[in-house]
Amino acid sequence: MGNKRKMTRRSFLKRSALTLLGMAVAGGTYTRCIEPGWIEWKRMIHNSSRLPEAFHNLRIIHFSDLHFGYHMNAERLLSIVEQMNEERVDLILFTGDLIDNGLAKVDQVIPALKKLHAPLGKIAVLGNHDFRHAPESKSTNALEQAGFRVLKNQHVDLVRSGAKIAVAGLEDWFGGFPNVREAVKGIPADRYTLLLAHEPDLADEAMKYAIDLQLSGHSHGGQVRIPGVPVKWNPEMGQKYPDGLYTFPNTEFKVYTNRGLGMTFLPVRFLCRPEITVHTLRRQVT
Repeated sequence: MGNKRKMTRRSFLKRSALTLLGMAVAGGTYTRCIEPGWIEWKRMIHNSSRLPEAFHNLRIIHFSDLHFGYHMNAERLLSIVEQMNEERVDLILFTGDLIDNGLAKVDQVIPALKKLHAPLGKIAVLGNHDFRHAPESKSTNALEQAGFRVLKNQHVDLVRSGAKIAVAGLEDWFGGFPNVREAVKGIPADRYTLLLAHEPDLADEAMKYAIDLQLSGHSHGGQVRIPGVPVKWNPEMGQKYPDGLYTFPNTEFKVYTNRGLGMTFLPVRFLCRPEITVHTLRRQVT
């Protein structure tokens, strides 16, 4: 009787150990091999009385944080580009971290990103990783060769049927000096304005100006989320507005933070899928 009890206990412990091992292996496979490639397409609608009628239903693809060279290769990027082109949007916006480090063969991103098409063009800003271990010109040149306009405390006007909206872009906080005042200088106060800012927490400065929607990245949404555990590892300048849409009382100003497509440091994602966002701007009649 005692021997049978001993065998039962041993079998139970063995099964438990194997179960835990299996869960660890399965979890590791999911976080490393499945979720990082499982892109979530998020679709947002932004209503505004400031939007000109000519831009009603303007569709924008917003993507961020490719981190090319670190678990993002040319083959995967080309597949992502093909998916984005299927959306047939009007405008494509990228909010930084083209590469992960200075060792990335950034010339390999050019053929893929060059295939992205939108009638109103492609606009980008740089991120902090675009300054790490390499001159920022490395990412700037690659984006420009791929057909992007790279904004550094500047803005451009987009014109449709004689009406205009503005897209402003900030220099990266870690690599330069983001100057919202300089970026929006010359934009009429009544013009609908988008702001590209890699670090979302720059919103605290941006909300002081006549900006309608800030688009950001940087935080990866935390990249790894553990149920019941607050995310405390978001990067500096990506802690207040780390994921999704944020609105502010008594103002039309909004911030949207994209979780990004790539990864850095740990090559895993958990409960925080990579993201491409399709924003639709609609004129709201008051």
